[in-house]
Amino acid sequence: MASPPLVSVIIPVRNDAARLGLCLDALAAQSWPAEALEVVVVDDGSLDDPAAACRGRSGVTLIRQAPAGINQARNRALEASRGSVIACTDADCLPAPSWIEAGVRCLEANPGAGLVAGHVEMLAADPAHVTAVEWVDIFAGFDQRRCVEFLHFGATANTFTTRTVMEELGTFDASLESGADLEWGQRAWRAGWTVVYCPDAIVTHPTRTSWPALSARTSRVARGQHTLAVRHGIGRAGLRFVLGRLLRLPVRTAVHLARDPRIHGTSRQVKVALGLLRIHLVTWWTRLTLALPPPLAQGSRQADRGR
Repeated sequence: MASPPLVSVIIPVRNDAARLGLCLDALAAQSWPAEALEVVVVDDGSLDDPAAACRGRSGVTLIRQAPAGINQARNRALEASRGSVIACTDADCLPAPSWIEAGVRCLEANPGAGLVAGHVEMLAADPAHVTAVEWVDIFAGFDQRRCVEFLHFGATANTFTTRTVMEELGTFDASLESGADLEWGQRAWRAGWTVVYCPDAIVTHPTRTSWPALSARTSRVARGQHTLAVRHGIGRAGLRFVLGRLLRLPVRTAVHLARDPRIHGTSRQVKVALGLLRIHLVTWWTRLTLALPPPLAQGSRQADRGR
């Protein structure tokens, strides 16, 4: 029987040592053989102490770098890793015990796959009492099946690829604030590799619990969307597109919520709908200010700061 391939798990971290420790606990409990697993953590200038979470763990390597962004951290980890299979997750994710086994088996069952995207389950702090902001994050979170089927990528909270594919396509675009996983997935797809969704490779990701945190994430993603459209031709940019989103998204949000059986009661539906609309407006405003000609965009940002 052939020995299992060495799997390198890539984890960037910044100011999240506590969650990193839980992630490493979950990786230590994998069904995959420990001798065929290495974990490479890159600390992107944390103010807390991720070394404490890594200390004493067999097969875990910690690399430190001055703050350079999550994508540069992933690239540093890739350079230091040795595995023929590359698995990406985040410090705040909890991989299921069979996560690596399911992801590797999916790669092996699809020889033309350049990327396998596993399922990301958004988990509220108290699943029995999900707040409106948590429901919004669940709706706006990681729909990996849709990412694969419509956009040909997987969010790096849960992806698998091979070193052969990475060496052919290159590493992540570290200049992107957000969306480097989308750009890399599109790069693989355009090069002729398939992108596969694997529902059995599961990680859980905590929902955000405050509107400021969710709004900050939304703005960052929107800035990344604009850069991807302008620089790489992925998605669309421009005033017509942004204005169209403002008109269409509220209607789509209302229809989507009305059909979802998990949201009970009109009052809760209204709160979640207003929260989703709030996030849509953050996206729209961010994309609008970036799409405007420079003098108008500068005036919009100054007016926004003055509020």
